[in-house]
Amino acid sequence: MRTLRPSPRRSSPGRRLAAAARSISILAVAALPLSLGACVHLIAPYDDLTQQAIFAAARGVDQFYGELLEADAGKRPYAKFAERYVQIDTDLRALLLRNEVRPLNEDSTNIARTLLTLWEEKKEQHRRRDGYPDGVATLDRARFARLFKYAARAERAKPDEDGDGGAPSGGDGRGGGAR
Repeated sequence: MRTLRPSPRRSSPGRRLAAAARSISILAVAALPLSLGACVHLIAPYDDLTQQAIFAAARGVDQFYGELLEADAGKRPYAKFAERYVQIDTDLRALLLRNEVRPLNEDSTNIARTLLTLWEEKKEQHRRRDGYPDGVATLDRARFARLFKYAARAERAKPDEDGDGGAPSGGDGRGGGAR
């Protein structure tokens, strides 16, 4: 009489399950770097020209409010500042466009859009009132400064092309200074 033993070619269900689990583990470990690599580039890389454009626009807006506040409160008709409004409007539109055309740049685009929208609102208020009170101008200047800080910090926080940090020391596009 013959005794039946399992064939060495056939494996038990437990062995097959263990082999399948090992295969899945190996595939998961191999896929992990690929999935992490895809996650690293979910935002646009740092762009020095955009950072410079942010600081240039911020400088223009701050100078506008400085000149506005230097004028007598009763001598701030819209017409006196209309040309500066157009110049700054153009700078802000260029900043918005620069952010819109960069892929994976939604947050910076939203900040630039907020800056432009606020600028247009303030311009229209000045045109309607044909004046700009000190208190309102001071608050508006501070609000724009805060928004430009957000924009500059958002750009500086982006990785450079190599995936390393963002802006070179200082993040103002000119180098130097502490982060």
